[in-house]
Amino acid sequence: MSSVATRSGLAPPAAMAPAGVAPVAVVMERLATLLAATGPWRRAHRADEYGDPMRDHVLFDRISPIHRAARIGAPLLVLHGTRDPRVAITESEQIVAALRARAHPVTYEVFDYAGHGFVRPDDRTRVFTAVAAHLAATL
Repeated sequence: MSSVATRSGLAPPAAMAPAGVAPVAVVMERLATLLAATGPWRRAHRADEYGDPMRDHVLFDRISPIHRAARIGAPLLVLHGTRDPRVAITESEQIVAALRARAHPVTYEVFDYAGHGFVRPDDRTRVFTAVAAHLAATL
């Protein structure tokens, strides 16, 4: 499940989602900042996927998940690799900052050598351990 879907499911009614985990390094909080941080080698592909950042900026602003952060009711675990070539770590930092600003429970794990996902055995162990601890503490 993508983190956008995870966070969308964390909005009320909270009883339906007592905890949330974004286990894959896919956190797109603001489509405008995501596209601005996209490398030139991938910009045309992103525009095909999401729309043109110049033409569609009003839509991007309206549908960006960061604007619904206040509706997240369940504790959230965010995991992100610093070497993610597809989604800049600043996307995760935005949701973490928004939740911390309102003293909402959020755990943020940064993986120094991980890219777009967690493939190294040490990273996978750390991910599974963090997810198990998060779920044990919140369910």
